[in-house]
Amino acid sequence: MNGLMLFTDGSVNTKLKIGYGAYLIVTEDELSTESLKTQVNIKRFENTSSTKLELETLLWALNENDLQRINLKSILILKI
Repeated sequence: MNGLMLFTDGSVNTKLKIGYGAYLIVTEDELSTESLKTQVNIKRFENTSSTKLELETLLWALNENDLQRINLKSILILKI
């Protein structure tokens, strides 16, 4: 199996405490722009904050794709 890459991001309206999280999972051979456009998953979260949304989005992506069973060799978290 090629390397699996998980990208997450989110944005929160702090006054309303509503945020949207998104994730994208790809393998190294799926890096064409055209194939990526249809693979982004988005979900609305309520009663959240910026920090909570980051964690909620990561956990959602891992749970939805049953990634807990994969032997994760390395995890790289970049906050831009």
